Amino acid sequence: MMKWRDIAAIARRLLPYSPGRYLKRLEAGHQAGVDLYSDGKYVESERRFANNVELARSFGEESSELIDYLKKLGDFYHSTGNYSSAEQPLLEAMTITQERFGMEDYQVAPVLNDIALLYYAQGRYQEAETSFKRLRKIFEEHAAASAEMAICLENYAAVLRRLDRDEESTQLRARAKKIRDADQSSSIGAPSLP
Repeated sequence: MMKWRDIAAIARRLLPYSPGRYLKRLEAGHQAGVDLYSDGKYVESERRFANNVELARSFGEESSELIDYLKKLGDFYHSTGNYSSAEQPLLEAMTITQERFGMEDYQVAPVLNDIALLYYAQGRYQEAETSFKRLRKIFEEHAAASAEMAICLENYAAVLRRLDRDEESTQLRARAKKIRDADQSSSIGAPSLP
C-alpha cells in the first residue's frame, strides 16, 4: 500500500505547478520585477512583469490573477512613460473585469482609474473625462463618501481644468474637500492629479 507521502511526490511530478505553486511563482516574479525596477533595470523588470501575465493566463481568461497582473504590467509601462504599451494590458484587464463583474461594478473602478490616469498623462483629456465620469458614477453607487471618491473628484476636476471648464472643476474640488473634511481619519496612498 502506498503512503500519502509517496502519492504526494508522484502528484508533484505529474502536476508540477499546483495553484498554490503558481501563486508563489507569481508573487516571486512580481517581487523580482519590483526589485529590478527599483535598481533601474527596466528591461529585465518588464520581462518579469510580462512573464507574470503569461503565467497568470494559466489560471484562465477571467481569473483575478490575470486581471491583477495585466493591471500591474500596464502600471509598469505607465510609470516608465511607455504610454502606448500601457494601454493594451489595461484595456484587456478592463474587458475581462467588465465581463466578469459587469460594467458598473465596484471591481471595475481600479482598472478604470488607471485608464483615466493614463489618458490624462497622454493629454487625451476628452477620453480621461469620459473615464472619470464613469468612475464617478461607480463611486456614487458604491462609495459616495469615501476617500476614493474624493480622489476621483479631484482628478476629474484636474481634467476639467485642462478642458477650460473651471467652474465645474471648482465645484468638484469643493465636493472633494467636503468628503475629506468629513473623513479626516482615513488615509489613502493614491495621489491626486496636479
